[in-house]
Amino acid sequence: MQPEKILHSQDVSDPARRRLLTNFVEQLKPPRLSYDVDLRLNRFLQTKISRRIALASGIAAATTYVFPRVYGSVIEAMRMPDDLILQDLSEIDSNSVAFGSSPHNNSLEEMLSLNEQIGYDAPTTNLFHTWDISGRNWRDQKVGRPHVAPKVTNDELFHTAKTFVDHDVLTIITTGPGETGSDHRFRLLDLVEGDPGLVAYVRDFAQRCKDLEEMVIVRLFIEGNGNWLSYGNNGLNTSRDYIAAWKKTVDIFRKEGADNVLFFWCPNSTINPINTAPIDTYYPGPEYVDIVGANVFDRHQTELISILDGHLTFNFDGYFVQPDVSPLANFGKDIVFLQKTEKPKVLGEFGSMRRNQARTVYEETIAELAIRAGFKQLLWFFWNKTGQGILERNWMPREDQGMIEMLNRMTHAPYAYQKPKRNNREQLLYQLFAA
Repeated sequence: MQPEKILHSQDVSDPARRRLLTNFVEQLKPPRLSYDVDLRLNRFLQTKISRRIALASGIAAATTYVFPRVYGSVIEAMRMPDDLILQDLSEIDSNSVAFGSSPHNNSLEEMLSLNEQIGYDAPTTNLFHTWDISGRNWRDQKVGRPHVAPKVTNDELFHTAKTFVDHDVLTIITTGPGETGSDHRFRLLDLVEGDPGLVAYVRDFAQRCKDLEEMVIVRLFIEGNGNWLSYGNNGLNTSRDYIAAWKKTVDIFRKEGADNVLFFWCPNSTINPINTAPIDTYYPGPEYVDIVGANVFDRHQTELISILDGHLTFNFDGYFVQPDVSPLANFGKDIVFLQKTEKPKVLGEFGSMRRNQARTVYEETIAELAIRAGFKQLLWFFWNKTGQGILERNWMPREDQGMIEMLNRMTHAPYAYQKPKRNNREQLLYQLFAA
């Protein structure tokens, strides 16, 4: 007989018997303990989930706020220079520091436009010329060697250079393989040593320099100590490879009789020990270098999470790898080494990812640091690179508040070189090598 059925039957009318059966049925029900266990289990799981949320929140807070600041403080302490020789700005000779830029797309019109905005006739400039030897066509499968297809032909390059020369502007030509990314890596030494096409290309370049019959500054293989360029410190190239390739390239110029070429060695500042090797390990030596310098960039304040082209992007490289440090920690130790070379010093490119007044202050501080350290020419990086990746931006001066005013102030300081009406190029070269 089923207790539940008896309990609800109309045949059971005796109250005493009903109580007896009711108690019997209650004993057959699941104990209340099981309810307590479920409740406690639910509370435990909720607590566990809460702890996970708290842990995840803590990790997120640490990675977005704490870690960058701790990392920056560590780099700041590690990168503070010793034996740095600096002068006061008041001690810098008048008319001794020339300012210029890398104008967008090597455009003379861009340079002239900036000249008008700041009231300064820029006496020097930097032009970019890269060899396209990467991607699908970088290797000729039939002969097993790199395929050289320059983005800007020698004809185009020297035509552009001549337009600047005609304006009596001292022109620096930045040249070498320029592709980036891990898919485009190759051994620079293999190209310079073993590819007849590339050797012929470099010989033609050297001959064109020689035919100019005037001094030419060639900034070769820039930022080779960094891991972002196809020929850089990316696992395939060592510092020895880089130095050997540099020397072999310079030897090609010398064999062609291009004795009018001055070679400008320009690594990247080594603020970031993760992706940039110390510059001293990449120095080719005094017999193969005429001018030394560096590219100095500050990429702080890049967002950890951003939306690029409609897609959510986690910018781990820009956020974690680029620490927030002072200009002295960014560039100071490199200056110490550059001073020890006793070569003329030029700041090849510099800029900041900070925006508006923060950018203005940072770039002015870098410029003043270089001037006090004995740099004779400083070239800002003024390109619009928006759309080329999360780490790039519009580097034009008019993009940020205060930049034009700062440029005007620096280019009209007592130490600022003022371009003469003629013979500017010869005068700048003399001034650069006068020491």
